[in-house]
Amino acid sequence: MTTTFVQLSGGTTSSAWTPWSPDHGAGSFAVGSCSDIVAGDVNGDGKTDLLCPYDYGKEATTTFVQLSSGTTSSAWTPWSPDHGTGSFAVGSCSDIVAGDVNGDGKTDLLCPYDYGKAATTTFVQLSGGMTSNEWTPWSPDHGADTFAVRSCKDIVAGDVNGDGKTDLLCPYDYGKEATTTFVQLSDGPTSSTWTPWSPVHANTMIDFWAMLEPGIGKTRECSQNNNCHSNPACEIRKKLRKLDCERIKVSHIISSEPTEAAIHESRKQMSNRNLDVIPTAVRAELQAYFSSDILDEVRYTSDYSNVLSISQYALDWAGMDAIVFGHIVVFRELSNALNNMGLWAHELEHVKQYKRLGIDGFSQYYTHASSRIEAAAEAQRKYICSQLNSC
Repeated sequence: MTTTFVQLSGGTTSSAWTPWSPDHGAGSFAVGSCSDIVAGDVNGDGKTDLLCPYDYGKEATTTFVQLSSGTTSSAWTPWSPDHGTGSFAVGSCSDIVAGDVNGDGKTDLLCPYDYGKAATTTFVQLSGGMTSNEWTPWSPDHGADTFAVRSCKDIVAGDVNGDGKTDLLCPYDYGKEATTTFVQLSDGPTSSTWTPWSPVHANTMIDFWAMLEPGIGKTRECSQNNNCHSNPACEIRKKLRKLDCERIKVSHIISSEPTEAAIHESRKQMSNRNLDVIPTAVRAELQAYFSSDILDEVRYTSDYSNVLSISQYALDWAGMDAIVFGHIVVFRELSNALNNMGLWAHELEHVKQYKRLGIDGFSQYYTHASSRIEAAAEAQRKYICSQLNSC
């Protein structure tokens, strides 16, 4: 049994706790079975309503609403269609968040769903006013080992780009006092993947690989999570999403082929120069932050004269201080190669990316998501420089 009470605001003070909803007598509504209770204006009348995604157990759920009339509310009333046994485990939502994702003035519900093994999809119930639709995929799927939504310290809603549609924000906890905030940007009925929104804050060594997810090109994961439970419409949507994902994957690979060819050619040309191992003083400073196989393999040069390659464009024309081709680091000035620990830290993170992605994968990322590649390298530089006195 349950009753909802309210304290009505008078501005600087409020009323006492006063019954707001009708009483639900014994056996009528187990409010403790609400996986969460969130507030929002579901019918756009300017009054705040309450929503309860009700967990019946056995992956069965219905969302209930208490509609406000101003001074009272309705009883708990079904708002969404029923999800029968085995159809939607609302308890697997890492959070339930309210927001207007399509900008129609009515509050929708969002569920970042945790499949385990760092796999997730965000689902939405779009408000039609007095009712909503079923839980429907809103974001692309993040397959296994791509995004651990339970590592979000909280998931909050807000319009980060001022387009009138609610986005989701996740301050992601890497552990060891390191964090990045990720965002899912709404375009209405769907959203983007979880994408880095803030710089990395790190006071200790972390793996910046998560900044490169979700996958680009060959690393893009197109398998779909098995959550349809024999729902034909859901199965069709999954197949369409997989086809679209495969299309994007192939386009990433094809469109990055010129970049890949240029990197191979530049690497070949620079291999013919006199290459040196990492300077002893640099290695001594950085060996605590990079594995010995990276430090052993890397070679560098500052001799790129008379080479028609990416290196000449990047260093002479674009004014970059260094560029990496696989395991070869090319510096614009020898002094940086000998003394600039921060620049070395940045470039060695790129070497790690090459080793993990391959030249083809690195080219695909750099063609379509260079900001992620550079953000990870810059975050590594900032962290290492915070630990050293030589940056």
